[in-house]
Amino acid sequence: MVLIDRWELRRGREAVGTTRAVQRLSALLAIQGRRDRCLVAGQLWPECNEHHAQGNLRSALWRIRQQHPKLVDAMDGALMLNPGVRIDMDEILSHARAVLDDGVAPANALAVLSAGDLLPGWYDDWVLLHRERLHQVQLHALERLATLHAQEGRYLEALQAGLTAVRMDPLRESAHRVVARVHLAEGNVGEAIRQFERCRQVLADEFGILPTRQFLDLMSPIRQSLA
Repeated sequence: MVLIDRWELRRGREAVGTTRAVQRLSALLAIQGRRDRCLVAGQLWPECNEHHAQGNLRSALWRIRQQHPKLVDAMDGALMLNPGVRIDMDEILSHARAVLDDGVAPANALAVLSAGDLLPGWYDDWVLLHRERLHQVQLHALERLATLHAQEGRYLEALQAGLTAVRMDPLRESAHRVVARVHLAEGNVGEAIRQFERCRQVLADEFGILPTRQFLDLMSPIRQSLA
């Protein structure tokens, strides 16, 4: 199941169509895991009373059983995706855990961690919450990936990871700071200063504030030497 950049259900390499209700139900279970039926109905149809919401859920489950019988399992009043369903979001989380928890940089970590947003164009509260959570996981993992590469002297890969984090969130000072550190580790003082100035400018333009003491202290020895 594809949740990044779009919703898509595939059998092998072939995409299969379904209703909006089935899309939302399968996406919720993919993101939240096993859930009580009553909670699922309330989350998917919050504008409806309980009776109507439960009816909508029964209708969606009936359609799933007709069209995609191996997609959703029901047990003890709870719903869950069939364990055999693969979810692309899980690959991002797996790579993030490898980088953040184990200090390991998988070969394709940059491509996986810089994948797009979770279900763009969906505005349900449960989607917005998990979209932001996943976005933060991606950003933290990219910054850590840049640091890991820099420690190994792989400065190009480090810069690619750090600059990707900056691109994903230009207002994130920690991403700018990681990029500046990589430039300094490589001996590119001018590039580090430029990155600091970019950060300083965007923070001033958007919020009217200066970079944090952490960034100022990082750059202070260089700026003092140029004074």
